[in-house]
Amino acid sequence: MRTLATMVICLLPFNFIKIFFLNLLKHNVSYKSKIGLSLIYVNQLSLCQGSRIGNFNIIFCNKILLKEGASIKKLNYIKGPFNLVISKKASVQFLNELKKSSLKENKINYPEFYLGINSFITRGNFLDLTQSIKIGDNSILAGKGTQLWTHGFYHADKGPERVRVDGSINIGNNVYVGSRCVFNPGVSVGDSIHIGAGSVISKNLDNPGMYVSQRLRYVENSLETIKSKLQFSHKHPLGNEIYTKN
Repeated sequence: MRTLATMVICLLPFNFIKIFFLNLLKHNVSYKSKIGLSLIYVNQLSLCQGSRIGNFNIIFCNKILLKEGASIKKLNYIKGPFNLVISKKASVQFLNELKKSSLKENKINYPEFYLGINSFITRGNFLDLTQSIKIGDNSILAGKGTQLWTHGFYHADKGPERVRVDGSINIGNNVYVGSRCVFNPGVSVGDSIHIGAGSVISKNLDNPGMYVSQRLRYVENSLETIKSKLQFSHKHPLGNEIYTKN
């Protein structure tokens, strides 16, 4: 009932009234924050001074924490059982999709999306929150069309067998990501790195500097080889085995 009441209150016309009733529901919302006309269905809402949720967002998740001056601007679609933490002066801007399947698995903790100080996700990007995603300070997903995937599948050469491969994504400080990049599960990007548009990030990037997309190449592999390199996690309710990258 609390989450439903939160959603109804966020549709009220006056910001002061919204904040008053949200705090009565034991949320933690500063009177110097602002909530636009958005659908917000959350268990815990914490908005610090100067933070803002703009108009026409759809937000269905477990927890939102916006620190001082942080914002979720307009027309974003945020849905799934995960936590959202946006640091000081950071922003999820326009038409972005942050999503996780609502199907319950053998997990206790919620995945978390963390956006560091003065970092930005610009326009029209997709973030898969099957596992956590962390983006450090002063970093940006620029342009549009970048995808961050924290899960994928690997099929047997024959027959129906397949496994799911999960892995969190960590992006460091002062990182620039150009348009239409694709991040594979389990990769990490160090500090002070620039990634050119259209790149596929399939392994860790450690050394500062510029990285651009590589030429397509053949990699010999098999399902058993993939499984031997990973750690078994649990079995998905739909029947797939889940493996994680260390």
